[in-house]
This record gives sequence, C-alpha cells and structure tokens, in this order.
Amino acid sequence: MFLLVLSHNIFNRRWYGRIPRESKQPRGRVVVALNLTFLSMMSLLLMTSIVVSRSLFSFLPIDASQLMVDLHKLAAYWAILLVGVHLGLNWTIVMNVVRSGLGMTVHNPKRALFMRAATALIAVKGVLSTVEMAFGLKLVNEVTMDMWDFTTQTPQYFLNYLSIVGLFAAISHYTVKLAPARQRLAQPLQPQAR
Repeated sequence: MFLLVLSHNIFNRRWYGRIPRESKQPRGRVVVALNLTFLSMMSLLLMTSIVVSRSLFSFLPIDASQLMVDLHKLAAYWAILLVGVHLGLNWTIVMNVVRSGLGMTVHNPKRALFMRAATALIAVKGVLSTVEMAFGLKLVNEVTMDMWDFTTQTPQYFLNYLSIVGLFAAISHYTVKLAPARQRLAQPLQPQAR
C-alpha cells in the first residue's frame, strides 16, 4: 500500500510545485489542505504500522502501547475517508485518463447514464456500509463491538470499505460539480436594461 502511495506521489510530483499558485484560489486552498492532511495521515499510518506490527518488524525492540494502536486505527479510518474525498476531487482527471486509455473519444449519453446509476448504487451501498460498520464512531475513536467477523467472507468486508470510499468520492465530486450552479443561484439578480 505504501509503495502505491509513494509511486502516486512521485507520478504527481509536479503538483507540489503548484501549491503556491493553487493556494490563491478557494478551491485550490481546499485541495491543498486536503492533500497535505491526507499525506500527514498516511505518514502517521506508516509510522504507527512499524510500531504496531508484531510480525514484520518483530526484530525491533519496540513495545506497542495502546496509544499507538489507537492512533494507527484512527489514522486508518481517516485515510479511508480522505482517499474517497481525494478520489472524488480528482474524478474528472481519473475518467479522462480511463477514456483516453480505452480510446473513448465520443461522449455517449447512455454510458454516462449507466455510470451515474452505478455511482448511485455504490453510494447507497456506502451509506449502508457506513451504518453497518459503525464508520462514523470509528472516525472519533469510539469503541465499537464490530471487529473483523471471521464468519463473513473477506471480499464482503473489503467491499463494504470500498463502497464507503465510493460514497465519499461521489459526495466530494458532485459537491464540487454542483458548487458553480449554487453560486449562480446565490447571486442577486441584475436589473434588466430597458
């Protein structure tokens, strides 16, 4: 996972040079704050995973305190939320890369409708998974009684969390997409010239 994060940052390294310019616009400030928070969360997750791991780093003389375990879990849940928001804010870029890679140059209304319906289904599954997995409580480090249930299948467990990522991606993407329309509606009407 950390190799993926590292390669993603290397691939997008030019973004760091655009921080001063992007910080001058409201959307840019939000993106910069989100990405730096996400980077901090992933760094915390990496550091605490070294301390918490009892198998990979068992040779290190480190005793994992409960505080480190709690920080690791908290960072993991916030990273899930931030992955979704980050993905949603960059969804147009992701879709352009996919379209280009698949050679889709013409807009297809049926395909767009299908993709929106799929997004709605993923978001509904995300809402259900958020409730089922007590995700909101985990974000504030509340103790929940839903540990990994070994009687359920592993793919379902990961599907629940992927749908939560999808939910936050959809929320952030459509919030940004609908923001200009909201701003137009909020502007006072200009008197018409006679």
